[in-house]
Amino acid sequence: MESSKRIKDLTKTIYDSRLRMLTNHPFFGMLALNMKYSLDTKIRSFTTDGTYITFNPNFLEQLNSEEVDICVLHCIMHTILKHPFKENEFPNKEIYNLACDIVVNSNILYSLELIDKKELLVLGQILPHKVNNKEGYLYTTGEVYDYLIKNLENKPNYSSKPIMSIETNYEGSLYTKLESYIEYDKNGTWAKRASTIDSFDKDAALLTLDKIKQIKGSNLFKIKNITNNYALPYPCYLDGYKIVKDVEKENTHIFYFEEFSNELYSKLKTKKYSNVNIENFEKKYSIEAKKYYLNVPLELRQYLENLIKINNFNKNDENIILKVKNYIKSSARYDYKFVKCPKDKDFVINFLETKIGICIHFATAAVMLYRTLGIPSRYTVGYLNETKKNKINNVYEEDCHAYVEVYLDGIGWVIVDPTASINNKDGDKQSEGEDGGSLDSHQKWKEDNSLREREINNKIMEADELAKNRSQGKVPGFVSVTINELVNPKIDWRVYLNSFINEVIVDYSFCPPDKRFTDSDFLLPSFSEPDEEVKNILFMVDVSGSMKTEEIVQCFSEIQSAIVQFNGKIEGYIGFFDDDVKTVVKFDGDTDVRTIKPYGRGGTNFHSIFKYIQEKMVDNLPASIIILTDGEARFPDQSKSLGIPVLWVINNETVTPPWGNITRML
Repeated sequence: MESSKRIKDLTKTIYDSRLRMLTNHPFFGMLALNMKYSLDTKIRSFTTDGTYITFNPNFLEQLNSEEVDICVLHCIMHTILKHPFKENEFPNKEIYNLACDIVVNSNILYSLELIDKKELLVLGQILPHKVNNKEGYLYTTGEVYDYLIKNLENKPNYSSKPIMSIETNYEGSLYTKLESYIEYDKNGTWAKRASTIDSFDKDAALLTLDKIKQIKGSNLFKIKNITNNYALPYPCYLDGYKIVKDVEKENTHIFYFEEFSNELYSKLKTKKYSNVNIENFEKKYSIEAKKYYLNVPLELRQYLENLIKINNFNKNDENIILKVKNYIKSSARYDYKFVKCPKDKDFVINFLETKIGICIHFATAAVMLYRTLGIPSRYTVGYLNETKKNKINNVYEEDCHAYVEVYLDGIGWVIVDPTASINNKDGDKQSEGEDGGSLDSHQKWKEDNSLREREINNKIMEADELAKNRSQGKVPGFVSVTINELVNPKIDWRVYLNSFINEVIVDYSFCPPDKRFTDSDFLLPSFSEPDEEVKNILFMVDVSGSMKTEEIVQCFSEIQSAIVQFNGKIEGYIGFFDDDVKTVVKFDGDTDVRTIKPYGRGGTNFHSIFKYIQEKMVDNLPASIIILTDGEARFPDQSKSLGIPVLWVINNETVTPPWGNITRML
């Protein structure tokens, strides 16, 4: 049970965060007041179920005040966007979680006016907020999910035949080495094998080998290579492959070097080289290592220098090797279904932002971070196996592994493995309850909860009303747009509505041509006043992040103009949508649309309109649907319209919907 003082301190931490939000970002502050808070040591960091924000107390105590605010905001954004209630709509839970985080983090940056100025940071981790090099707030969660799914890699089809077999008296994780590489390309490929630098790298293994012999005994190995890929435990001295021939014939003594640890490092650095020749060679080799193994592309170097600054990494810190290893290891989730790197983006940056990858990603990122710190390191490929004593241990293609070798002055090359969940060979699942590289846990996300969703909508409206007179920060992606002043309409709604739904308006009679069209090659008729009402029209206004406030005002002006042009003989519904339908209100001929408060500013999802109609209006389907939008989203299939006439009102000349009637606000 937590001590009363500790609980009191943690409570004050949350209380202070809410107070800061009320002062600096009143909309979020009001929503923070409406959330409940709890502590739970069973979760990794923090989470929300849409009602509670729950922190692991140990995690909460590590955060500074800005990080606490980010975590609370993160949960509020998830709640407003209804993420905890929609998980079952998406088959791949891990990719859905990533898509949610990208949209949430980008919306936080947008709302706090930090886009292009700052990253979101928690415990040294840069939180993902872009997809395909664009900000997540411009998209719906579904759109981000679709992009990530489309760009997922699949697990390779490995051969079931063994590559080699190993008999040994060593038991544990065995790293066998094929090759190390020097040159990195931003697309993630490595070139220039270390072994090709004959005069430079040939004798490098002797350095580490000389010290290992002084601190531990050898192990017996008999390795049968079934293919021509000669993989040996490091640091075998490859003198004309003599040892390869020996180890295939009989048990051979090899001083095997295990993965780096502080304990091993302490032992190695206290030992001197066995003779002056090796000592002199190490001094020369150290200079050459810095020449070959410190190169980092400029763009990536700048990115990693920022990470180094954020995390206070210091090359001279005696624990720096493990700090970098643990940082990379905790940065992402191990999964063969990782997101492909766009052609114009750096491989390491893409990995650290999408937070999914396999050993090649983790190892490459670590090598580049070590190099940026000024620590020579190289990308190494081989195999990793858990060997059993005195048994035949088969090695297969799927045991292939990439890891890191770091050069330590006075010692030589040491093995560092920064890959997460490496014992999970399939790579498709994390340990139960883990969320990989995600900042927060999504364990407590629930199934659809329409009652809670309605409560959240009400809280959003209340928070906006109470915060509307405060000017701090930008209007976030789902806060009301205040329609203070309507602008001149651009559409003759009498023309378009009569031609679009002429079965509704029966008094259609020609009058003198409308003078606005007298210079054109054809004449459109004007219309006399209708005798019957236009009923049950559904206006849907796009209030997504891609729509500017003035464009939303223009949409309202058009609706107000339609009411005026029909002398009030029009009624129906006005709805607002971004990634979801936010609200739908009834209107008639007496409605002043300036009294209606829209809210939105997430991504754009046309599918949500027709889903809402199917679920909420099935007993009273609209006679027609008019969608006012910039068209910046994927269009649904026409069958989704349920046979209802649809008029797309587009505010540009570049987007043309594939079906339905179309007019433009230009």
